[in-house]
Amino acid sequence: MKGGKGRAKTTLLRICRLLTDPSQSPNRLPSGGARDLFIYTANSWVLAFDNISSCPGWLSDALSSIATGGSYSTRALYTNDEEIVFSAAQPVAIAGIQNIFTKEDLLERSIVLELPEIDGTQRRAEDEFWQEFTNVYPSIFGALCDTVAVALKNIGQVTFEKLPRMADFAKWVVAAEDALPFAKGSFMNAYLKNQYNVMNAAASSNPVAAAVQCLMQDRNIWRGSPADTLEALENQPGVTYRITVSKDWPGAPNKLRMHLENIRAFLQDNGIVMDLDGKVQGEKIFAFLNSHMTAAAENNYEPKADTLQGIADELANGIIGLDYPEPVEDEFCEVMMDHDYPEPIENEPDDVSPVQENTKSIEPADSGYGKSIFDTTSNPRGYGKSIFDVD
Repeated sequence: MKGGKGRAKTTLLRICRLLTDPSQSPNRLPSGGARDLFIYTANSWVLAFDNISSCPGWLSDALSSIATGGSYSTRALYTNDEEIVFSAAQPVAIAGIQNIFTKEDLLERSIVLELPEIDGTQRRAEDEFWQEFTNVYPSIFGALCDTVAVALKNIGQVTFEKLPRMADFAKWVVAAEDALPFAKGSFMNAYLKNQYNVMNAAASSNPVAAAVQCLMQDRNIWRGSPADTLEALENQPGVTYRITVSKDWPGAPNKLRMHLENIRAFLQDNGIVMDLDGKVQGEKIFAFLNSHMTAAAENNYEPKADTLQGIADELANGIIGLDYPEPVEDEFCEVMMDHDYPEPIENEPDDVSPVQENTKSIEPADSGYGKSIFDTTSNPRGYGKSIFDVD
């Protein structure tokens, strides 16, 4: 649950806990690492965390494991060779101002609710609200028990043409729809829409996804080695030096595939399918294919499928392949290139300063010492010079 201040996130989180797993400390903050988290899980039916502003890697991985079932093992206290194992599969409720989840595996296990702002005229005193809730609590709990009974009755008759992520959860809610205050089928529509919006929002803020979309903006197909592809992405507008050294950007060509796999579903939903298993003369080749198939004929690509999903499946399963020519040099996206980049500074070897005459035998540029990451010899746009340049 996310939203700005004054949206009753803490109150709603407390209600969820009271209806499922009452506790003297209904809402907590995660602390102590994965070990303490699994101990908390072993002593609770539902985990509830309030005022969460960040989700470090260990917490994201642990929550993903707990949501679908996982274990944590550690050495038993006061022993040398005895092990204790904590196993858990519990629902988790989290409240914060913004969506703190960024990893795809946790997002796929989540339902993200953005709570509406409460108008001042509708705000109520806490003692008044909880008194009314106490009065209706038995009726709400009884309705939930009736819903569970209906789900147990119908669970064996629920079928799907295509199972979604968290299939058992979806099957359970669909089985209970007869007892819920909405029409049949509306849950799956809402659930799939929520999943799409969550994944789309997370991937759209991914710098690699944005760079691929820019690269493919006015072309139908891209082919290149991992190194060529990474260089092309780094040359897209908006990809700054700060982005390329962040943890969200592949630091080397051999890490690019992992980043692309994480955004494959998002790119496919936005009309870009990928083949990351191509080879030309033994060299790995990455290919991006735009949904606008106008380049199909000229690239000897004739998909048997008539849908984007089918084309992606064909690429993934090797049913069809792409005819890979050699990568075209300097074939970068020029869309959104509205910045006035300076021209590269030409070196004039005849114009040698006294300092250069005295030091030219050292030849720092040729030896590689004292070169800047912004040196114009490696920067196709030519801006930024080495701090060691004698000019």
